[in-house]
Amino acid sequence: MLGLGSSVNNEEGYAKGERYRERYHTGGTYNETTNPIGREGKEEDWIGEFTLGGDSSSFTFVNASEVSFVGEFKLRTGATDGHAWNTFSVVPYTSYTLTCTYDKTTNANGTGRVDIGTSAGDDSIIASSELAAGNTDVSLTFNSANNNYLYLNLVGTTAGKFSYFDDISLKES
Repeated sequence: MLGLGSSVNNEEGYAKGERYRERYHTGGTYNETTNPIGREGKEEDWIGEFTLGGDSSSFTFVNASEVSFVGEFKLRTGATDGHAWNTFSVVPYTSYTLTCTYDKTTNANGTGRVDIGTSAGDDSIIASSELAAGNTDVSLTFNSANNNYLYLNLVGTTAGKFSYFDDISLKES
């Protein structure tokens, strides 16, 4: 009997993770229907790394009294659960992994959270636990369900305090 061997492409995992970017990225400025959220890509116009300070126009702020985008996303909330949100494209019934770092520079004096939902401020798809200061990595794996768009919510959970987010990446998993 002849046996069939199997081989595994060592680039398969990388390729699957990058498929989300390839599917939506057209170059130019960020747009939720054409350019994904991500990091470590070949184009500089992906949002999520905050090194150039230009990512602010991609977010809408709710109850945020102060924001800046130099090196990290700095958010000071005017009320508990003040947040910044951004929409992004998804393929229905597809799994995604969102990763980010909370307080990379250990400058936060408040707590935060990262949510994915079906509207601004919503956490119906998935929510991280409360994040405290000190360079905390977050990884959330979720299914897009029957949605074409979802919302990324960066939440400052302590009123009047600063939360910092950086290295945001969203890939198919």
